[in-house]
Amino acid sequence: MKLVQKSSRSKNRRVSKVRHRRQQHLLDVKVRSRRVTQHRIRRALGVLSRVVLVAGLCSAVYVGAREGARRLFFENSDYQVKQQLPQVDEVQVVRKLPGEIDIRVVERKPVAWITSNKEISDPFVSDAAFLVDARGVLMRQKKLLPEYLGLPLILGCSSESLEAGKVVESPEAKTALDLLRLSTRSFMQTRFQIREIDVSRSYCLLVTDKNHTRVTFGLNDLETQLQRLEQFLVYCDDSKQELETVNLIVQRNIPVTFATPPAAVINDTIDPLVEPRVLKAIPVHSAKTAAPPSKAHASSTPIAKVIPVKRQRKD
Repeated sequence: MKLVQKSSRSKNRRVSKVRHRRQQHLLDVKVRSRRVTQHRIRRALGVLSRVVLVAGLCSAVYVGAREGARRLFFENSDYQVKQQLPQVDEVQVVRKLPGEIDIRVVERKPVAWITSNKEISDPFVSDAAFLVDARGVLMRQKKLLPEYLGLPLILGCSSESLEAGKVVESPEAKTALDLLRLSTRSFMQTRFQIREIDVSRSYCLLVTDKNHTRVTFGLNDLETQLQRLEQFLVYCDDSKQELETVNLIVQRNIPVTFATPPAAVINDTIDPLVEPRVLKAIPVHSAKTAAPPSKAHASSTPIAKVIPVKRQRKD
């Protein structure tokens, strides 16, 4: 054991002779700071150039795709389907290999007529009336269908110009569209069917339903106002009355008027009063007093006078 330890120690000793030192392979590390700095700068510039190159390629692809889409689709008259036909809501073009193209067109569904006039007799024949969908897109149909006749009419939208393909921006018209959307609930749809909405006043909506009931709505909090109207309609159904006017802008002490029952109007027409009314005669006095009848008779009859005739004597 002692011999082994001595041999290991002898191998680990430092060789003092120069000849033995040269025979050993030693690592000579001599690094200059300038070379290290240059090497690091080259690596950083290489990474930066790659990043700039990738970013430039991506931006070039984006700009090229955008410009190509603008020239081929947006500014190409052959692909301007939605601008030329405002009644088209969505167009989907699907290519089916090898040589088939499937085009799917979704048409806008109008919900009302809209016009800038305060009164209009027939929107079908008027050039100032447009169809409008739930999003507020205006359109003019070349072929008018019968179901468009029963659509409600929005009157007095004079705060902006109405053109086909344009979106309505006035707050009154948007509120009217929201009211039409909210009034399609189960109870309100059957009991309160809107026929006209007057938006000429900037602070309220004057709504007329199929029963000629005039309801005034505010521009804010339509759901609460519809709830009040629903309570009034339930009360009228229970009491067998018909609403004539109601102002829902007022939150308390809401002014309401009820219409005259049709039976009372019919009874007044068929069964008049039994005793006719007696009118008092008013005497009429002439300006000139008439002459007595005797004098008038005497003056009217002429009196004949006797004329004497002289006779001649005979010889």
